[in-house]
This record gives sequence, structure tokens and C-alpha cells, in this order.
Amino acid sequence: MAGSDLQFDYTPSGIGALNAARSSNEIARLAEGRDVIFVGTAGIFGPFAQPSVYLTERVFWEPTCVRRGEAYTVKDSAPDHICRKPHPAFSQIPRCTVVCSPAISKVADLPRIVPDLNLNTTGKTQAAVENLELYSVASEIERAARSFSVLMCTTNSVGPAAHDEWKANFSKAAQTTAAAVVNALRYKGGHA
Repeated sequence: MAGSDLQFDYTPSGIGALNAARSSNEIARLAEGRDVIFVGTAGIFGPFAQPSVYLTERVFWEPTCVRRGEAYTVKDSAPDHICRKPHPAFSQIPRCTVVCSPAISKVADLPRIVPDLNLNTTGKTQAAVENLELYSVASEIERAARSFSVLMCTTNSVGPAAHDEWKANFSKAAQTTAAAVVNALRYKGGHA
């Protein structure tokens, strides 16, 4: 990260669920025994004001058509994922649940899991956000890595204006996320 004395290796997952799936084996290989910080942008289910960083606890595969009851996922083909190994440096960051989909949702229907958000592992209030890439790589990285911290920065509300809001905010989200990482690691004296 520019202007930081912290050292990072950067490996992109690609944009979208399919590109992330194609890269998952290579990313897992590179993550072997290391502290991994996965960062991504996300739309929030609810009002968006400014980019905000969240630490991911739970990940669901919930395409828009499934959330709307227009399709279903084959039983046991997309188990929910709980991120069990975040680096302790990120413990003060608010938590979120990530709903993953193969495409950007143009409707803001809340996922079926939203009423279940109180059943999180920390008891802290969570946000529900949508991201395309995380589900495709989460299990592989967590199996390989020493620690696996997933930071999502909101750039927009889920809905018809999502792409335009994302374009207007992704640069600020990158800066916000970088600052959160550097501040957390410096405060805890950690490294990644």
C-alpha cells in the first residue's frame, strides 16, 4: 500500500463470480500458511451514504432469482460459509453477512437470510451486503490460509442505480479500505 511501511503481496481474483472461481485454486496455493486479507466492494441492502468497511462473518450463495422465489439452488450444492479465521487486528471493524450472486442485482429484495442475522457468531449488529466474487474463493482460501480476513467496503445500495453508484464510489472505497487495513494492523502491531 502506497505510503505504508507494511508489506503486502497482491493477487487479484478477477471481477465476477466466474472469474473468481477460475482463480480460486491459484489463490489458495498462494495463501498456503499465510495471513490473507480479501478485500472487495459490495452493495448494501438498505440506504447507502458513504463507503463503509465491514468484516465478513457469513457468506451465502443467493442469486437474485433465488431470493425472489423464481428459482432454487440444488440442495447441498452451495453450503453457507462462516469465516472462522479472521486476523485479530480486525476485531473492532463492524461485521457483515455477504450475499453472493453471479450477477449484480437490479432489485433490492432482501435475502431470505436477513431475519437470521441476529444469529451471528459475535452478537454484534451486522449489515447485509451483496458481492459477486467472495463465495467462489472463500472456502479454498480459508482452508489454506493461517488467517483469512474478508473486508467488504460498501459502494452503493443494491438496486437499479447500483452500477452508477459503484462507479462514483469505488475509488473512495479503495482508499477507505486501505486506511482501515493499515490502521488495524498498525494498532495491533500485526502484519499480513
